[in-house]
Order: sequence, then structure tokens, then C-alpha cells
Amino acid sequence: MSYAKLNIGDVDPDHGVEIKAVIEKSADTIVYIDIYDNIMWKVNRQLPEDISAVLNQVAIQEAKSEFLAGTPYLFSCRKLLAEALSRAFMRNDLVMATSLINEAKQHIAQKNRELGRQWFYSSAYISVSVLFLLYLASLLLKEYIEILNSEIFLSFIIGGVGALMSIVTRTSNIKINATEGKVAHILDGMSRIVAGCIGGFFMALLVKSGLIFGGEVYQNNEYYLVLAVALLAGASERLVPSLINKLSRETSESESGSV
Repeated sequence: MSYAKLNIGDVDPDHGVEIKAVIEKSADTIVYIDIYDNIMWKVNRQLPEDISAVLNQVAIQEAKSEFLAGTPYLFSCRKLLAEALSRAFMRNDLVMATSLINEAKQHIAQKNRELGRQWFYSSAYISVSVLFLLYLASLLLKEYIEILNSEIFLSFIIGGVGALMSIVTRTSNIKINATEGKVAHILDGMSRIVAGCIGGFFMALLVKSGLIFGGEVYQNNEYYLVLAVALLAGASERLVPSLINKLSRETSESESGSV
């Protein structure tokens, strides 16, 4: 059959998919995008060998753009790649084809950063919002649950806020890659906030028990000291692990010395 007869909305008899957009067509060649935003093409003639490099690059970028599935950005990206194929097939213009592929690469890289950050930061902000709601609920329930009145509970909340501060201030150092998937970024954002909460809780216990700051008693400022340390623990990724290692070494040394 002549590919020139195929139009938008038709079903490709060879692949059985509906055509969403025709990029270019002739009697023996067609490049189109199906309704699933896949790049489809058929050529009933011999192609020059130097086109293989364009085909490989288009295939690579098409695979890399898969993380855009379900977004309006996927079609625009695939359209650029399909245009590159069209230039190579119809005009043998490999220079323009390569230029379009490079433009698609930049588009994919930009959306990679944008979507990855959107997923990551949204989950972090939502997690802190949940902590805020938890704090508001504690104000209503603190008459019935004693621990809600303590610095320990508030340190748990403050630790999460500290983790959010760390995320915001270290934006350029956080590696974002949307190709890892939306769920991975959501879990990463949530886990950082949870780790901050646990760190704040842990540090509050150490201060209250006198294991750090030499057991000194801050009669007037202990409340604020605990919260400040909890905030610092949430914001720092190394503070709690380093303290745990230090306490572990001291415990081991004391045990070996008593033998």
C-alpha cells in the first residue's frame, strides 16, 4: 500500500496502532506518532548506511524520555525526535537531524530536573505539613497524653523541620534523576524528613539524659537547648551517625577497660 494514504486517526495496518500525528509521508516512507506517543516509521526503500547513527540516537533518546509518560511533555519530545527521522529519511539532511536530536536531549534533560525536583520537594513539603497537623493535634490531646507535653515529642517535630531546611539549602548538592521514577523520588523526600524526625528525637534523649554537653544542667534554657539541638540534628546528615559512633566507641572502651 501507499503510505501517503495514511492520515491522522487511521489505523496502521502493519502495526495495528492508531495514528496520532503524521510528521511526514510519501508513497514509500512515513514517520508518525501513535496514540501512545511512540515514534513509528516505515520505509520501503534502501537507506544510506550513514543514517544508522541517527536511528541509534533517536532510539536512545526515545528510551530516555520514557519517564515523561503520562505528561504532556512526552509528545513534544517525541515529535522532535520524529522530525529528526523525517529529515534523515526524506531529505538525507543528517546535519538538521542531529540538531533536532540535540534539541530533544536538552528538552529531556530540562524536564528530568523539573519533574524530579517536583516529585522530591512535594513529598518533603507534604511530609512536614503532616508533622504540622500532628503538632496541632497534640495541642488538643496533650491534656490526655503526657508525652505530648514534653520536649521529646516537640523535638521529633522540629527534627523534621530541620531536615526540610537541609533539603532547601542544599538544593544544588542533591542529585535528582527523574528516570529513576516518581515513587523513588517521593520515598526519598519522605525518608529524609523521617530521618530528621528520628534524629531530633534521638538528640533530645541524649540532652535530657545528660549524655552530651557533659551532663550540665541549663535550668533556664534547657527547653530551648533541646529544641535547638533537635533542629540541628534534623538539618545535619552526619551529626547523629557521628554521635552514635562516638558513643559506641566509648561504650566499647569502657567495657574492655572493666574486663
